[in-house]
Amino acid sequence: MRKHLSLLPLFILAILRIHCAGIAPKPYLQTKIPQIKVLLMEKASGEVTFMGEYTATTQKIFNLSFTKKKPVTFKVSNEGNALIVQSGSETNRLNGSELYLRTRSRNDRFHLQQGEYPGDLKLVLANGKIQFVNILAVETYLKGTIPSELGHLGKPEMEALKAQAVGSRTFALRKIAVNRESTNHKNFDLTAGVGDQVYSGSANRYKWSDWAVENTTGVTAVYHNEFIAAFFHSTCGGRTETGKNIFPGADKPYLTGVSDNFGNGDFCKDSPHYRWVESFPFDELNAMVKTNVKEFVPDEGNLGDIKEIIVNKRFESGRIKKMSIYFMGREKPLILIGDRLRKVLRKKDGRILRSTLFKISGYGPKEAPTGVMLIGAGNGHGVGMCQWGAIGMARRGFSYQQILKHYYRGIELKKMY
Repeated sequence: MRKHLSLLPLFILAILRIHCAGIAPKPYLQTKIPQIKVLLMEKASGEVTFMGEYTATTQKIFNLSFTKKKPVTFKVSNEGNALIVQSGSETNRLNGSELYLRTRSRNDRFHLQQGEYPGDLKLVLANGKIQFVNILAVETYLKGTIPSELGHLGKPEMEALKAQAVGSRTFALRKIAVNRESTNHKNFDLTAGVGDQVYSGSANRYKWSDWAVENTTGVTAVYHNEFIAAFFHSTCGGRTETGKNIFPGADKPYLTGVSDNFGNGDFCKDSPHYRWVESFPFDELNAMVKTNVKEFVPDEGNLGDIKEIIVNKRFESGRIKKMSIYFMGREKPLILIGDRLRKVLRKKDGRILRSTLFKISGYGPKEAPTGVMLIGAGNGHGVGMCQWGAIGMARRGFSYQQILKHYYRGIELKKMY
């Protein structure tokens, strides 16, 4: 039986977080923690302030020690084939495509935009822009990632922080392996945003997440001796989603949808996104869908006002699998599946719909409703570890090993270094 509704969902965080089968862990020396290359930004210019002694190496050697605590501007030349390095009144032109800025101390930092980052900085000319790439040890990278992904939690949530550390470490090492074994090798292993996992450098670090990283050093999650595809999301709303239902590359036995409770209440119930409501006046809904359809489904052309929205199919978890939008003056509906659902309901401020787990109802006078209301649950794509669920499990006394093995079924934990 078709359910008639009046709206729809949007973007599913992260375009696919992995996607190469057969990435087997390789042993590291106990004293050799692997380095990771993180793309911080890609722009035509950027201003960097060095808070320590950095040495620049390329075809030409620059001594940048004199720039300590003073801004240095890097920009692409007008011809697009050289780097212009400007520090105060001094300007240098670098005809090579790369500039590697090495730190002399583990405590040195550099500022880029509003962020502060440890480790080295590599600048690469690519497609008329500069790629600003932070190169640092994986464990240091994790200390700038866990607080951004899970927040500043306390000792009662320590096991959740450890579970996130293992998941994020596995995610990072898999990305490194995929990139370095690829025939199309990139200048970086992953990005610093939600497309991979959020990395905010040094500024957001705090003691409990640092402790969680240090107390799980080298521990990764594997399945049949391969790094798992460690998907995670904010809030599942009561049940996680089977990976293959959301991402083509996530057809993995350990990414089966699971219930977020053991019979005594959902673990993620403390999340601010556990249950939610979004309201859309009809004029706002029409404008939003038309604008977003042009961006995400450009071949659809001009559309009239929305006449009807129908939910055709749902997954076992209750998340919407397929939705049809009918427009005035057009017989053929717009079919939305997977991440396009959430993208099309993205608001002007960039906020995407929290999840595809929702019901729709009209509001206003019964005879002439003025808008639609989405009554939903959860936040994110729903695949893999529920972060608020992990927090709830930690508060109930479960270990990080139990948390990980609940959300990723059949995995093993392996210490790599």
